[in-house]
Amino acid sequence: PVPPDDPVQPAPVTPETLSAIGTTLAQLQALKLKITAARTRDELKTVMREVSEAWVHFKQTFKGKQQDVYHGRARSLLAKAEQTQAKLKQVLERLKASGSNTQPVELALQAIDAQIAVVKRALTQGDKSVIKTSLEKLHDLLKDAIKQFRFIGKGDAVAAVVAVQESPVAPTDQEVVA
Repeated sequence: PVPPDDPVQPAPVTPETLSAIGTTLAQLQALKLKITAARTRDELKTVMREVSEAWVHFKQTFKGKQQDVYHGRARSLLAKAEQTQAKLKQVLERLKASGSNTQPVELALQAIDAQIAVVKRALTQGDKSVIKTSLEKLHDLLKDAIKQFRFIGKGDAVAAVVAVQESPVAPTDQEVVA
């Protein structure tokens, strides 16, 4: 198993999480039986209050889990972007050694360095929209760096990096289990 702090892998669903889901479902099933057994309005109000409290607890518990999954996915995307950046820097060093003009590529990689710092700050702040926006910008900068390699006529030098590495993009709300 991958440790939960591994930046490349999102946090796995733990047995504790599954147990909590099972417990909550069992509790709601028991409350369903109480609802059908309720004979008076007061009994029904009491049971409905219990249902409401159970549901609020469930939502609070799993909203935190959803955040954990989202941040795990974002950390994974950041790690992939950093790996891609490292490979692009290696290609840049080889091109410098061969005497090619690499200034546009160097500027693009500097912008990527700055954006990686922005993404890391966004992850520490925890704001989902800021994380998404900063990851999208990082993705755009990586694409731009690859275009710069092609612009200077060295697109074939990064073809292997582009073919192997998936493009990192911000996770959508559909990718995160609610």
